[in-house]
Amino acid sequence: MLTTSGWDIICAVRVPEINRFLAERFVPFEILAQDEPNQLRATAAGWSIVPGGSGRSLRAALRLENGILTLGEGSDIAVSGELQLTVHLEHVEKADGGDAV
Repeated sequence: MLTTSGWDIICAVRVPEINRFLAERFVPFEILAQDEPNQLRATAAGWSIVPGGSGRSLRAALRLENGILTLGEGSDIAVSGELQLTVHLEHVEKADGGDAV
């Protein structure tokens, strides 16, 4: 049985449509993460929504390309792949008390 959990209106969008929207507007950027003496440099190449979220949790992935991982004084290691994370969503109100968009 479908429930609206007290809401009058429910909107739905297909995940492939959202991912297409994200891909069209994404601007690649460089990432530098350091935890001395280790370092990761890579290009962030795109966001996407991936399976695994539920309720207020959104599961997303950030694709990494052309990465170089340096572990201490060791050799550089070429890396690429995706970083997956879960984001907990909460309702935010504007300062005037209205709903934020």
